[in-house]
Amino acid sequence: ATEPRCRASGGGTGMRAEPGELLGFGSVVFAQIRWLISNINRKNQKSTSAELANLLSMYGECAFTYTVRCLVEDIDFRESRVQQFSLKLQLLASQFGKLVTRPNFASLIGESIGRAALTIPLTEEWLGFFSKAIKATPAQQLALGMGIAQLVDDAMAAEGDTFLQARLAELTQEVAVALPDDLMHALVFFLGSREGLERQHSALVKLLQGTFTEDKAPLTLVPLTLVP
Repeated sequence: ATEPRCRASGGGTGMRAEPGELLGFGSVVFAQIRWLISNINRKNQKSTSAELANLLSMYGECAFTYTVRCLVEDIDFRESRVQQFSLKLQLLASQFGKLVTRPNFASLIGESIGRAALTIPLTEEWLGFFSKAIKATPAQQLALGMGIAQLVDDAMAAEGDTFLQARLAELTQEVAVALPDDLMHALVFFLGSREGLERQHSALVKLLQGTFTEDKAPLTLVPLTLVP
């Protein structure tokens, strides 16, 4: 897979790598990340995780998305094979959990999963395998579907759309009230801006209106859902 292009910039505690710009020693950093992931085992799990954490703290978002991408490429998520990757799954579950809490989670999902060289094609079924393998929460599954649905590849985006709609159909008030504000806002905005998803948008707005009173709704949702 093609390595991301990044730049290291000075920071108060170290360096930060930004997507889309050149990092002088980027190829060395990315090669080290891939080597660590490929060679993780029970004996070196702790030291490998510590070294990866150090690289991520130094090189930031670009190294972070590349780590997720390497893990996705190394794991066969089919149910008959996935259990042999238990250590990598633990690491992926941790890193993906961090990824979906970031405000730009959709673009990060596209950069990490959307660009990965998968063992099988990215389909709605694959997204289900992935979610089950890392024990993704409902919020994480919604974020995953929305991130894939925004890919420039029309075929993969369609699979993300289908997966997202299925997860929205399962959404309950109990789950909705616990969704992160950024994710709720992004979902409402995304569904409202896409042709063909008017029904899903209306259903989500109705669910949120039944979940929050106007005085208790997150501020980011008020203009999108609760103002007549």
